[in-house]
Amino acid sequence: MNFVFKSSPFFLSIFVGLLLTACMQVESLRQSPGLEASASIQNTLVASALFPTAASVLVPTSDRDRRPFRGKKAVMLGTSLTTQGLYLPYLQARTELSTILNRAAQGQRVRTMADKLTAEDVNGAALISIEGSTNDYAFGFSIAGQVSDPAVTPSLCGDVKYVVQKIRSLNASVPIVVMNDTWRGPYYHHPVPPAPNPYGLTLEDASNAMMDVAAYLHLAHWDAYHWSGISELNYSDYTYDNLHWNEEGAALIGNGLGDYLNTL
Repeated sequence: MNFVFKSSPFFLSIFVGLLLTACMQVESLRQSPGLEASASIQNTLVASALFPTAASVLVPTSDRDRRPFRGKKAVMLGTSLTTQGLYLPYLQARTELSTILNRAAQGQRVRTMADKLTAEDVNGAALISIEGSTNDYAFGFSIAGQVSDPAVTPSLCGDVKYVVQKIRSLNASVPIVVMNDTWRGPYYHHPVPPAPNPYGLTLEDASNAMMDVAAYLHLAHWDAYHWSGISELNYSDYTYDNLHWNEEGAALIGNGLGDYLNTL
């Protein structure tokens, strides 16, 4: 049996009606006081009227290209994950920072990260980044703590406050961003997630504490532990020794942190 499609005046009238409605929307927008419809907006209106399920969302070029730290200086505090610096070129390319001063140290725990920071280091800085908690989990003695802990408390919440106080003593207004660390596997004699360390601190608790206290202090914070894409299932693909990021892992971190900074 053969089926032959024949045009119907009924369907044709519907199509013409939709087209006329779209044109009326464009004309109305063009004549609105103080607003001119560009060709791209006009095309979007027509497409939306004829095919509502395929409506487009226009993103202004100024928003897509936003780089608030373009041409500026950042100071990086952290562990060997930052010391090795593999993610920094990706971060710089994403944000167009002109200068990245690496003041991280191998084996660094959070509390001591700003101990050697100087006024010269922070002079002219538009951003100071604190990366950490993997060493506190591996061989530290801080517990996660509570966001209300004072800076003297030996907890990660207290440790972050202590570092922030050190930074603020050198520059009272410089923006600070806090980044936690990603999943890790067997590494020397260190505890292996999800197991806790001898003080009962798990890697997830440490990572969450970093984010919680940063939010409590109204600091910018990027949750690499949950957002980077590096997880219990794939960490071996993104590290070269079950801990330190390889080139692929560095790209995830640098691009992810950079994209976040571009929203600030």
